[in-house]
Amino acid sequence: MPEAAPATQLPGDGAVPALTFGGADKQASGSGEKGPAADAASSSGGWKLTRFETTPRMSTYLVAYACGAFEHIESSYTSPISGKVKKLRVYSTKEHKHQLQLALDAKAQVLPVYVSWHLLG
Repeated sequence: MPEAAPATQLPGDGAVPALTFGGADKQASGSGEKGPAADAASSSGGWKLTRFETTPRMSTYLVAYACGAFEHIESSYTSPISGKVKKLRVYSTKEHKHQLQLALDAKAQVLPVYVSWHLLG
């Protein structure tokens, strides 16, 4: 079972998480904003190993991970620092998917402010 400890630190002082999860083939694994690497999923005996892209440097309390039957909706925002379009996703179980739009809208409005504040790309 994964273990984690809360921490308080500035994003530039944080870790660079590179996560790998094992779970049942029919379950989705998720980790923050970075999705599975393109060639990362493998299956053996009904189990799937998923390796996620390495994240940008961030405070460890921003890292989230989950494994289960999740659905998502997505949008994007343009980074005010790099000008790159970045994908945003929010996840929930199927019965709560109708509640995701508010979370996605808030994320799309707040994240560019956070990126500017901390001068992240």
